[in-house]
Amino acid sequence: MAKKQSITARQWAARITSWQRSGLTSKEFGRREGFRGDQLSWWKWHLSKRVKTRTLAQRRRRTAVAKPVASQPMAFVEARLAAPAPALPAATVEIVLGNGRVLRVPQGCDGVWLAQVLTAAERMD
Repeated sequence: MAKKQSITARQWAARITSWQRSGLTSKEFGRREGFRGDQLSWWKWHLSKRVKTRTLAQRRRRTAVAKPVASQPMAFVEARLAAPAPALPAATVEIVLGNGRVLRVPQGCDGVWLAQVLTAAERMD
């Protein structure tokens, strides 16, 4: 008994391309090439589904990595120091953000830079 030959997804993709260029129906093309036309239709559907799934996953990864930074007004909250932190050098200020992150800022740093750092740190998940 002859062993049935396996055809890869890449080979089916090539068959689909040839079929679409031929202008024939799937039945006509399949008959001419020696396979069932419904197989051709199924592989076309299956491969397009795989491409859509892959494209969606790539789009999600890009969105997760490159979130657009919306310009929002900066809001500051009054901070009261309970006691100076003994482990920190005198020229450093420690800021605890609402998300639990801690920033140690050198005294006399640029205000614009600090605002950018605070904005970025608050948005980190």
